[in-house]
Amino acid sequence: MYRIDIMTLFPDVVGDMLCESVLGRGQERGYIRVECHQIRDYTVNKQKQVDDYPYGGGRGAVMQADPLYRCWEHICQEAGERVHTIYMSPAGKTFTQGDARRLKDDYRRLILVCGHYEGIDERFIEECVDEEISLGDFVMTGGEIPAMAVADAVCRLVPGVLSDPSCYENESHWNGMLEAPQYSRPEVWHGRAVPPILLSGNHAKVDQWRRKMSILRTRERRPVTGTVSSGKGSSRVGYLSPDITLKWYPVIPERIASRPSSPSSRSRFSSGSLVRIGTSSLASTTALPGSSTTAPIEVRMAISRFVAVSVTVDSRLSASRWMPQSSLTSALLGTARAACLDSWNSSSRLM
Repeated sequence: MYRIDIMTLFPDVVGDMLCESVLGRGQERGYIRVECHQIRDYTVNKQKQVDDYPYGGGRGAVMQADPLYRCWEHICQEAGERVHTIYMSPAGKTFTQGDARRLKDDYRRLILVCGHYEGIDERFIEECVDEEISLGDFVMTGGEIPAMAVADAVCRLVPGVLSDPSCYENESHWNGMLEAPQYSRPEVWHGRAVPPILLSGNHAKVDQWRRKMSILRTRERRPVTGTVSSGKGSSRVGYLSPDITLKWYPVIPERIASRPSSPSSRSRFSSGSLVRIGTSSLASTTALPGSSTTAPIEVRMAISRFVAVSVTVDSRLSASRWMPQSSLTSALLGTARAACLDSWNSSSRLM
């Protein structure tokens, strides 16, 4: 059983929400368990006070370390071990589907700490918190809604909570792509018809159409995000899915290969051949946006002025494009991806 303990000032609100629908059925069947703990129950004063004025002055109040620690300690003692603890914080790492998968795979129990007011005493974070997670670059009144979002995203991945792994493996962000549009009855609504391919009964064609729509939607709705580093600095790059791997190889174009600079090099290269040369100082590995893993980016110096860019998605779709070697830093990823998606968009196999 996968278990999540949520430390909060509003346990009834959080608990009621997580006991409904899919997660509620998952708890009834014993696949998951979500427990909410009232932080006020761990105070030592009659008023059950959990906050006080901040040192150094300023508006608002800060949640005190001691009630938080007593609640956290109780949960860990009940578990018989230190439990991986996450503080829902606007200063934390932005939560992604990759994080949901990691938390489900790496742990069997989590503690989610919900802050309130102006936040919590930093000393509790230093003492007890293993990581901080944020839903994005904005501020909310408390950590309850972010905690419910993280608990939902993680628990629905636990085997048995959903009827089949395909229920989440075909959704947005699982493989780095956005999900294709979905339609239901009636066939025509307000003059808008369901795409004919979905009514054809040809499942292979439907799968191809959904794959194409997924690629196009990802291209349209995920703008430039992130950077890539090289020996010559960092460059802004286009959004890439975690399953897209780019490899750069030197290319000897036919017009160059047929006229090598020396007789000795003529014997080394055949016309139009793809030649690999030693890894240059530009070789690097970068973490792609939305992914907890890294994808290799191999940059090989070409003796000509051109390189071939090959992009593969899901090991099913691929495209290649020649690019000037001068673009290695200025458009390392963005241009390559845009060019290849253009190729996929016009490809008949995706229609």
